[in-house]
Amino acid sequence: MCVNDNPRLLVAGKSATARDFYEQLRQEDFDADFVEEPFITGSRYDVIFVFTVDDLNDKCLWINGLQNALSANGFICVNVDGISLEEIQAYVHAELIGVNFCYPITASPFMEIIETAQNKKECVDVLFHWAKERLNKDPYIVRGGVSVRAYMLAAMTREAFYLVDKGYASIESIDRACRNDAGYYLPFTGNYLYMDLMGTQAYAMVMKDLNPELSNMKEVPEWFEAMINKGEMGMESLSGLYNYSAGDFEKWERIVREFSQEINELIIKYKKEYAEG
Repeated sequence: MCVNDNPRLLVAGKSATARDFYEQLRQEDFDADFVEEPFITGSRYDVIFVFTVDDLNDKCLWINGLQNALSANGFICVNVDGISLEEIQAYVHAELIGVNFCYPITASPFMEIIETAQNKKECVDVLFHWAKERLNKDPYIVRGGVSVRAYMLAAMTREAFYLVDKGYASIESIDRACRNDAGYYLPFTGNYLYMDLMGTQAYAMVMKDLNPELSNMKEVPEWFEAMINKGEMGMESLSGLYNYSAGDFEKWERIVREFSQEINELIIKYKKEYAEG
């Protein structure tokens, strides 16, 4: 085993996700510390969780600044989105595993574990079982070095951009289509189980026609880029794809937490156990 059954943990990062994860660990009496800067002295940790922006230099800065705090058999977990784990591993000497959560961490069973051929299998296995048994997560392992979650969400977002950019639908219509259709079945089926439920033949026919029509845009639309350049960053700036009033960010944070807890209870109630392998 890479670490013992009760590892000493360090959570590092400035994001809400980092703070949320540390709060979960603290509430459940794990042996954990938290830092908001990429350095620490005088301590050794079995597992270090690093949450950074999606920038290779930033990730390497944090990881290299903290790897001296690792115990002899310890490893570092880092969030992996648009950058592949293999790219980061090229600049890091420590055992490095990709790990993604969704916010709020405390309410969701989601945990994506990402590995490459460079990873020690025993470390990945230890993390998987520890997350399942101690964190009460429902983890899955990706063996290609990239985030399955990030790729699937990016494909959906690209299509949403395309449909609005070409005038097929409004932003509000896209949100309603996602919420009132896929939002109903994805929490308990996923894509593949839903195809079996609805009949795979129907999907074979639909995708044969749709595949050539789907977006292959390599850049975000100009109107979206202009919105970002104007500082319209979403709820915290009171303007984004929708307009907001003071206090809306705090209100929606509360709503997201409450919804996540309630939807998780439904997911658990109707959960289907997928066969491993």
